[in-house]
Amino acid sequence: MEAMRRLRLLWFVLVIAAVSLPLTLLAGRSEGSESMEVTRVDADPAEQFATSKGMRFYPGQPLILRVLLSNSTPSLSIGANSRIKVLDDAGRVLGEWVPPVRADAAVDGVALSSVSGKLRGKRFVLAPEREGLLRWNKRDYRGEFALSLGANDRLVLLNHVELEDYLRGVVPAEMPPLWPTEAVKAQAVAARTYAVQRALQNHDAPFDLYASTADQLYQGTGREHPASDAAIAETRGKVITYQCEPIIAYYHSASGGRTRAGKLPYLASVESPEESSHDSWQVELSLEELASALRKGGQDLGQIQMVSVSQDEGGLAIAALQVRGSAGTSELTPARLRSLIGVSVVKSPSFTVDIEGGLALSREFREIHHWMRVDAVSAYREKEVKVRRCTVTSGKLTRPMYHTYYAVGVEQQPERIILHGGGYGHGVGMSQWGAKWMAENGATWEEIVKHYYSGVEITDISQLGTWGKL
Repeated sequence: MEAMRRLRLLWFVLVIAAVSLPLTLLAGRSEGSESMEVTRVDADPAEQFATSKGMRFYPGQPLILRVLLSNSTPSLSIGANSRIKVLDDAGRVLGEWVPPVRADAAVDGVALSSVSGKLRGKRFVLAPEREGLLRWNKRDYRGEFALSLGANDRLVLLNHVELEDYLRGVVPAEMPPLWPTEAVKAQAVAARTYAVQRALQNHDAPFDLYASTADQLYQGTGREHPASDAAIAETRGKVITYQCEPIIAYYHSASGGRTRAGKLPYLASVESPEESSHDSWQVELSLEELASALRKGGQDLGQIQMVSVSQDEGGLAIAALQVRGSAGTSELTPARLRSLIGVSVVKSPSFTVDIEGGLALSREFREIHHWMRVDAVSAYREKEVKVRRCTVTSGKLTRPMYHTYYAVGVEQQPERIILHGGGYGHGVGMSQWGAKWMAENGATWEEIVKHYYSGVEITDISQLGTWGKL
């Protein structure tokens, strides 16, 4: 814990100016966000580019991550299985308090109180004695807590935790720990790489990672398991690199047979043999349900009148869904449609669309001359056109016409859309069900990693040198 405090002191020096700024300006997570409390549901990994600015790394010392646990409440209670040391910005111990410790947003920062006393300040660090655990929101955490005042008079609670301890709370939350050992090892290496790359990218930001699926699901010690602990220990320090830098190691639940390509060279589309309940799925949406989802997402198109699709280059999924309503139009990417309807309903952005409906009269009047072949006015697209006593079917006349007439066409009116898809998750990077299948068929964790991330190397974190590209 002494090494952790030394690193924490250095971190405060580096970012004290940053955390004094409004957090909404520093989050950088989502366009138009009003606070750091955002998710990246709409952020399609297939559209993301890498940005590496470098961070300070000291060989021989553990990497301490700053994980955002909360920034949405004006007060919270911190427990522990030991006394809690309260420290200020400079690392001075202000007291050893009996838990619980209550924290409240105050005009000048944070107000702390317990049976042991009261304190006010801009920022505090809470540390358990010895190797104890801190508790918040019914979960126990390793490491230390940092408290400060954020946007909208809400408290910002960070967990300062060593990288390998962080993984103990992530890996079993992201993959069942009793899955094949090599698959769990691949998950551990992917999760470690993702965390290191995020810390690299966000070293000037107020925190490194969200504790939610906006980054990786982190649930403290509550999900730790001996099997995943062993996988983490056996791959300790191993990260995935491309051209000597840690990659953005995206992963997802199931691909449906093939992963999606990303913008980054190592995120190529690859075949992914797997067997899961997500191999294929179907979702039926009425136009009313689609219109309602659009309204909830901030787009009121009125009554939907027409829906069309454009295919991706491979023709295996849609590139966009065009929706025309009585009050406007919208073009929805698969990721956007998924976020509007719900990621547990539309399980992945890899799907095709069938448009079904009945018949309706077209608003367009079509001029038919007696000398004109009917197919010249696209009658082959109409199931039946009646012109006075003449009936046009299949592009042929049932009796001759000798005058000019005006026909009202019949066209299909959409009533519902049916999505046919496969997979679960964004589909980029490593498929967890695919990793399971490969491990069950004899693949090592290195082979799994190199299958899903093209052209990469496995590097020990100690070989990355000084991360000083500032």
